Amino acid sequence: MTPSTTSRVLSVESISSSRRRWPSFRSSRPPGSSRTLVRYAEDPTPEGRRLAARAWPAFQGRPPADIPVEWTTNGKPAGKTQHAAALVAAAAAAAAAGET
Repeated sequence: MTPSTTSRVLSVESISSSRRRWPSFRSSRPPGSSRTLVRYAEDPTPEGRRLAARAWPAFQGRPPADIPVEWTTNGKPAGKTQHAAALVAAAAAAAAAGET
């Protein structure tokens, strides 16, 4: 290696220490349950849309900032993680319930 090339090579220590400065984020991939709800809402059969409409009461009346990604099976929030997919799922459930 030439001296100019050596100055551009980063050591493992410098890379790992520079990564520590950045906040850790969860995956930006939307959760599967949100995608599933959207798919049910766009289902051409009435059964799929009915399934999506049944989720609407869990979202109804909540401000967008209070719509988390994690939910229990009985429709109660189970966490505080937010993702745009949760808002899309809420809109899909509203549309399926005829609330748009």
